[in-house]
Parts: sequence; C-alpha cells; structure tokens
Amino acid sequence: MRGSRKSFGLLLALAGTFCLAGQGAITQAAADRYFPGLKSEEVSILKAGTPLVRMSANPRALALRADDPAAREISERFGHLGPNYFAEFMFTLPATAGALDRLEAFLGDPRHFVGIPYYSTRQATTYDLFDKMDIIEKEGAAGESRVRVRQHMEPFGDYAALYESRRAPTSLFFSFQNTEPLIYSYRDLRVAGPGDLGWMLLVREAEGRIWFYGAGGVKAFDLFGVFRSRLEASFMGRIEAFFTAAMKAL
Repeated sequence: MRGSRKSFGLLLALAGTFCLAGQGAITQAAADRYFPGLKSEEVSILKAGTPLVRMSANPRALALRADDPAAREISERFGHLGPNYFAEFMFTLPATAGALDRLEAFLGDPRHFVGIPYYSTRQATTYDLFDKMDIIEKEGAAGESRVRVRQHMEPFGDYAALYESRRAPTSLFFSFQNTEPLIYSYRDLRVAGPGDLGWMLLVREAEGRIWFYGAGGVKAFDLFGVFRSRLEASFMGRIEAFFTAAMKAL
C-alpha cells in the first residue's frame, strides 16, 4: 500500500491558498454551531485557514449536531459499517458567490476525480488518486444525482462504485461507496467488501461562511493488525486527498 497519514503535510502546504480575509473572525461559539465539540486548539487550526483532520475510533461521535438529519445519516452509515480506519475533515472559509454551484459541478461528474493528486510519503511520489473513471449509469432529478461508475485506484483492481448527491439552496450533501470488493491486484487479496469503503460530505453556507465537513472510513482486512500502519496511512491519505480536491473546488 502506498501513502501515509503524514500526507496531512500536503494539506498544510495548501493552507496558504485558503487564508482569506475574515478567517480569523471564527469564534468558538460559531464553531460549536457547525462543528460542535471541537477543542479550542482545534478551532485555532480552523481560524488559521488550515483544514482540520481528526482520526477517530468512534464514528458515531461526530463533530456535527446530533439533531441534524444529514448528521444522523452520516453517523448511522459509519456506525453501521464499523470502520477500523475513520477520519473527519473540516474546513471553513468566507462564502463567495457561486461556491456551492462550483462544488456541485465538480462532484456531479466523477470524471473530474481522475488525476486528483495523492502524495505517498512512503514512496516520496505523487500519484493519481483515480486513473480511470467510466460512467455506467447516471440518473437524478430535482437537485438529486446518482452516478454509477467503474473506476481504478492503484494498487487495487477495477471496481464498481456509487456516487450520490443532494443539493438544497444553502447546502450540499454527497456520498461515495464501493459496490464491489476492493482487491489488492498484485496479490489477488480481498481488502474490503462491497460498501466497506466510503466518504460523505456535508457543506453548508451560513453566517457568511462555508462550513465544510467530510467523514471517511473503511472496514479493511489488515491481517489482524499486522498491516495496520501501512493500511491506515494508505486509506486515510486517500480520503484526505479527495476532500482536499473538493475543498479546492470551492
């Protein structure tokens, strides 16, 4: 497996791109409204214009309001999955005209995901997160979209996946999950079953800001922990790479 949880360094390198005026106006109270439960030092990361990435062992204890329907959907999805690798990704920036439209356009066509850079510190090389994306079926109406694809992500074989999104005037909800097993192609080893890899994204525009929340996880076979460090670095790095690309689309 390629990658490293140290790919977070790539996010830090990108942070300067997003240090926009007004970022320092974030308060603990505002953060609590959209990302409840954050510590003061975590809010400080957001104030600095830097994405906050939190590794977690409890996918039901999310930095989202428990009374929010979308938050419940995310919590139930990962709570049911029981991932052994799970992370949250948060970011906020001042709202600009058309931000959600740009994000919707990016997420609505998975072919945009081909070429997303994924940096492997283990290999000291940047790879494509996806290098193949064939659309099999696309449907949707009234702000909703479902796209079935067949995609390739090294070092796995081709596999089918489902992307879904819902758009409201001031929010966007997006999810991905594999619908076929992930097979480590070099050893013909099944790493994850259908539905065992996924990420979900909830983005809101409120109080003059964009509040970007992503959660991703995988229930992967790691040979009873023998390959944990390598798999954790690989899967978490890939999740961070995808959310970083979505963040840049704003």
